[in-house]
Amino acid sequence: MSTRSGAALRWRPEDEAWDPTPFLQGDRTGHGRGLIFDIESNDLFPGLTAFWCTAAVDIDTGEAFYWGVDLSAGSLADCIEFRGQASLLLAHNGTGYDHRAIEKLYPGWCRPAKSRDTQVIAKVA
Repeated sequence: MSTRSGAALRWRPEDEAWDPTPFLQGDRTGHGRGLIFDIESNDLFPGLTAFWCTAAVDIDTGEAFYWGVDLSAGSLADCIEFRGQASLLLAHNGTGYDHRAIEKLYPGWCRPAKSRDTQVIAKVA
């Protein structure tokens, strides 16, 4: 690691402006996509009351998507709709947390028929 005046250099988020524009969905949809995703929230069960942000990557195209409270009030609701349109969802501990969290905060959401949990796959393999 590089040093300056004997101190290790560290990345600090406040040192750079983050531009989420490349990750905004615009008019793109989740129809037919295979998505790897993760959710960040304020707590685990049973205390979960809100999502902070979530991201996904299309496994076929490599496109990255981001939704968060820092973008707009409706950003996370847009995410839930986008994910509901996917043909495949992959998440680590998706069965134990992510899918249950979405279902708790968005009760009308139905996960796609093809939902896989990489934590379960890793234990079985």
